[in-house]
Amino acid sequence: MPLKKSDMKKSLLSILFLLLIATTAQAQIVNIPDAKFKKRLLTYIPKIDLNSDGQIQVSEAQMVTKLFVEDRNIANLTGIEAFTALTQLNCSGIRLTTLDVTKNTALTLLHCNFNSLTTLDVTNNTALVDLECDINSLTTLDVTNNTALNWLYCNDNPTLSIICLTPTQLGLTVSDARYWKKYASATWSTTCTNGIEALKH
Repeated sequence: MPLKKSDMKKSLLSILFLLLIATTAQAQIVNIPDAKFKKRLLTYIPKIDLNSDGQIQVSEAQMVTKLFVEDRNIANLTGIEAFTALTQLNCSGIRLTTLDVTKNTALTLLHCNFNSLTTLDVTNNTALVDLECDINSLTTLDVTNNTALNWLYCNDNPTLSIICLTPTQLGLTVSDARYWKKYASATWSTTCTNGIEALKH
């Protein structure tokens, strides 16, 4: 017996509704292309994958305030942008060539030592107090927006030429010199009018 038009319409609407639910659910899963980073998150203690579905939901990521992924064979931290409540991130000693923390605006501590980073943008991380980026390949660093910063270690970046500071921060490099460390050939500067972008022209 053929379906009535009204029944066909109901069936079609039901299918579309299910597809919408599936698409919405998929959209709530954090994209984590690095399998080793994902495995680290899925086995993390305290537990992040609260519903044990083998995925990290956006809502789960947003509950995490501290994340330590150092000394892991991880090359890509894509997905870290979903962890918007992070106050501490330690990703030292892995294989990163890029690191995007522009969405992690609650960070007060960032340690990304022993990587292969050539750039590091912390201009959005205005709450940052402690930044360590030793042993990378940075060429410039701008911390003028990080007015709460009182600890900066950027030793062993042989290609680092200039570090943009505020006048107050420059004073701290003298009064609290033990907390402000740079590669010998790098220069502290308060004349980066428009930050690092000004240095590129």
